Amino acid sequence: MIRSADITSKPKTNPPSVGLTALLGLSIALLLPNRSWSEDWSQYRGPRGDGKSAEAIGDLPSPIKELTVTWKTPTPLGFSSFSVADGRAFTIIAKEAGGETKEWLLAVDSESGQELWSVPLGSSEYGHDGGNAGAPNNRGGDGPRSTPSTDGQHVYVYDSHLLLACFDATNGQPVWKRDIVSEFDGRNIKWLNATSPLMDENFIYVGGGGPGQSFLAFDKLAGDVVWKTGDEQITHATPHCATIEGTKQVIFFVQSGLVSLEASTGKQLWAHQTWDAVLSAVPEAKKDGDSRRDPESKDPEPSHSDSTTLPPPSVPSLDAGSPVASLDQPDAETALQYAPKRLHPVPTPSRNDLP
Repeated sequence: MIRSADITSKPKTNPPSVGLTALLGLSIALLLPNRSWSEDWSQYRGPRGDGKSAEAIGDLPSPIKELTVTWKTPTPLGFSSFSVADGRAFTIIAKEAGGETKEWLLAVDSESGQELWSVPLGSSEYGHDGGNAGAPNNRGGDGPRSTPSTDGQHVYVYDSHLLLACFDATNGQPVWKRDIVSEFDGRNIKWLNATSPLMDENFIYVGGGGPGQSFLAFDKLAGDVVWKTGDEQITHATPHCATIEGTKQVIFFVQSGLVSLEASTGKQLWAHQTWDAVLSAVPEAKKDGDSRRDPESKDPEPSHSDSTTLPPPSVPSLDAGSPVASLDQPDAETALQYAPKRLHPVPTPSRNDLP
């Protein structure tokens, strides 16, 4: 859980001079007495994979004029977000040690920002400068892309080179690791892996294996393979777990489109072909009737008349800010219809426009 403390601290180690600064523990001081409990943020996009927290912070003053920074600590380079549990926050950074620049799993105290421990992962040399592509005055800072997952007892990471590893959350000691490239004929992508390990119940789910084992489920305590299946190539999109019509399934957004697998067995439940692309938007399951549409919009409702290929009531979509891909619209040319907050048809890109 993320708690607030009115102190600023420095990590145990000296970070490189170039880096980003993590601003955690942001709060409005006057709201703190209204917070009765805090929810852990166990993985990328939260415990339910929908980017939402069940935690309440009380009534917000209007307008909000200022937030109080309770602590800050350097987190050099990269795009990794945070997972938080039992007073510890985890992220992946890039730093040099012993003359070699690597990705590092970093744990900090969520109340103070003090570094608790860090362990090296794989190389942060990616063979390209893609992460620095940006505006002329904003070069980004190429580095780790994946976000750790944690259940409070262990931390799970999936680095840029498809190495899946489990560490003790209290001290960073290694528990188990699986090299997807060497053990499962893994196939990385041009910009290297950006997906995060999906944690649900006793399982860790990742993609990236070779033919017949592109989708993988592991026992989260022992690292044993629970099931493996499929012949698809990954994108940068982290898989999503959802229960649809009573069946728990894991939905992968791969280069050919969306693939749903039964969470416990790996049995394919359905697939929806879009186009060959390497995307980063996360699939999200929505119930019938859920809408991102502005209720005051005068634009016509999108039509979804054909539901023969995929089972209702699911309406999985892309992440917020991306075009909505409706699964009850089998025509790839019309699958992209409306973008959140844009409220007008979104043109379907040609294959030549995609990375």
